[in-house]
Amino acid sequence: MAGWLEAALEDQCDWPLRGSVHDALSGRFLVQILAASLTAAEEALRAVLRHTAQVDDNPVICDGQVVTSGASLLCDLSAQMAALQLAMAQLGRNIFNRCLMLSNGSLPGLTVNLVPPGVIGTGYGPLMKLAQEQAVRLNAAAAPVAVLNLTLAAGLEDEALLIPLAAERLEVQAEALEWLLTVEALLAGQALELRGLRPGRMVAHHMAMLRAHIPPFTGDMPLSAPLAALRESLCSAEARAELCALAPYLPFDAEMAMPQSPAGGGNLPLSTRSNEIAPQGPIQ
Repeated sequence: MAGWLEAALEDQCDWPLRGSVHDALSGRFLVQILAASLTAAEEALRAVLRHTAQVDDNPVICDGQVVTSGASLLCDLSAQMAALQLAMAQLGRNIFNRCLMLSNGSLPGLTVNLVPPGVIGTGYGPLMKLAQEQAVRLNAAAAPVAVLNLTLAAGLEDEALLIPLAAERLEVQAEALEWLLTVEALLAGQALELRGLRPGRMVAHHMAMLRAHIPPFTGDMPLSAPLAALRESLCSAEARAELCALAPYLPFDAEMAMPQSPAGGGNLPLSTRSNEIAPQGPIQ
C-alpha cells in the first residue's frame, strides 16, 4: 500500500514544507487503515465466492434464477462480512478526521473552514455537518447482525447468518463512504488552491472533476445540487476506470474486477440500489 501511494504520487513534487513535529494520526496511519480495509474487502469477496455457490436452505427466485438466500451458509461468510463492516467504519472515521484536519485551521496556510483571506463567509463549516452525519451512519451500520438471530420453528432453527441484513448494512456504509469521499474531495481541492500547490497527474485529475461541478470558494453558495453531481462523477464507472489507468494497483484491481456491461462499451456502476423491486421482477 505504501509503495502504491508513492508511485501514484511520484510526480506530486510541490509538497509544502513541514512546520510541525507531530502530524495528525489520521494522516500518519493512512497506510495502515487503507491496507486493513482492503484486506477485509478481499477476504469478504473470497468468502462470498466460496459460499454463495453452495446449496442453501430457503433460496429465493429472482428473474427466473434460483439465488442463495444466505440463510444456511457457513459462518465464515458471516464473520468476514462483519469484519468488513468494522473496516468500513474505521475507514469512514479516518476520512472524517482528515476532513476535520483540512477545515479546522490547524494546518499551516489553511484557514478555518477554508475561507480565503479577505472573504467573509461560513465556508465549508456547514458541510462538515453532512460529513459528521455520514460518519455516524457508517458507525451505526457496523454492528454485526448474525448475533441477533431469534429462534424459530419450535426451537429447531436457532441459528441463522442473516446475510441479507448484513449486505443491507454494507450498502448503507458504501453510500455513506461515497458522501464522505465527496466532501473530502471538495475540501482537499480548496486546500490545494489556498496553498497554491501545483498538482501532479492524480491530483490534477481529481481537480478537473471537482471544478467541473463546484468553483473555487468566493462566497457562500448552495451546495446540495453540485455536491450530488460531484458524487455522481467521482463514483461513476468511468471515473473508476480512469483512476485504475492512472494508478493501477495489482493484483487488487484484477481480483476486484469491475463488472462489465453486457452490451459492451464500459464498466457498470460498482453497486446498484436494491431497496425497491423492479417492475415485473418479483422476488418470491
